[in-house]
Amino acid sequence: MKRIFYFVLVSAMVLSFSSVASATVMGVGARSSAMGGVGIATANDITAAYYNPACLSNAGAFDLKLSGGYAMNDLEVLLSALNAAGDPITFVENFYDKKIDAHGALSGIAGLQVGKTIGVSAIPSAIVRANKEADTVNSTFIAKGGYTGIVTFAQEIDIPGLPFSSISIGGNIKAVNDANGYANIPSSSPPSPVTTESTFNVGTGMGFDLGATGKVDIPGLSTLTVGVVLRDVLETIGYKDKTATYQVSTTPPNEGEATLLSESETDRSYIAPMTIGMGAGLTLPGIGTLLAADMNMVGGDDGDATMRFGFEQPVIGIFAVRGGWSTGASSSISYGAGIRAGATFDFAYVVDSKDSRANALVFELGAQI
Repeated sequence: MKRIFYFVLVSAMVLSFSSVASATVMGVGARSSAMGGVGIATANDITAAYYNPACLSNAGAFDLKLSGGYAMNDLEVLLSALNAAGDPITFVENFYDKKIDAHGALSGIAGLQVGKTIGVSAIPSAIVRANKEADTVNSTFIAKGGYTGIVTFAQEIDIPGLPFSSISIGGNIKAVNDANGYANIPSSSPPSPVTTESTFNVGTGMGFDLGATGKVDIPGLSTLTVGVVLRDVLETIGYKDKTATYQVSTTPPNEGEATLLSESETDRSYIAPMTIGMGAGLTLPGIGTLLAADMNMVGGDDGDATMRFGFEQPVIGIFAVRGGWSTGASSSISYGAGIRAGATFDFAYVVDSKDSRANALVFELGAQI
């Protein structure tokens, strides 16, 4: 396998990581990731920008956060594809005769929140898949990536007559940057030239999120917090699609050589389906255990519903242990811990019950008052 294999894989990966999508693979923030991905009612820092902007009212006076997570197998293959940018023949020699099943994913958040009312954050993510049979051009490459820049606003309000001790509303203004790459090279039997297409697109757009939370005092127990969020409201992304068609030789001496047959470029507009989320959180009196549950429903033809459950147990004040699970199109079990004493450190490990290649580690550093 020669130039076409190198070109598609490296181009797709560079595309993802240079413009790394608003949808993430393993959740955002180590605290919520460890708790099964809950946060619609219980986020208490700048991660409210992802889960529910109204939860910014749960935060302290100041929060600075840097969080990142990854899931990756066959790291050698993924890194070698990038490192071989100046020497594709070396990459061919190393991997042409091998079967490749490489999966990689990244997600994270970097943000600043001040005064419970305003926050600024960026949420990047990337997914890369590379699959190839040994000693053949038969292969598939998928890369998706992007980042979302977010300005978050939140405000506590008073509405007489409602059974809430406090109500918060919030909103996000989002700038969305998205990039995707795809290529599939079919097998040929008996050996003969094969024709394949590679597609890359880059898109930018705007969108909004709207959220609210309310707290209900339960006599003799604790305070129940409920939340609701509408994500991707009026989110429209303009894409520029680039498609190239190649003919790939499958016989010596030019095996793997690609000839460009045609290329085209088109513009299109995409309206993202809106997501509706509902959540609740309750702290048990005496022991301080936080119990939380979220439900998310995605609209559109590919709509899906997920349920998430989590807990957080404080230990000796500044230390907490966490756990959770999620169900839906993909299901997972997660656990983690964190220390919050001005400076914060949290981690989570997410175990995908259907595909161990998607198991993820999430780390987070920050400062909070």
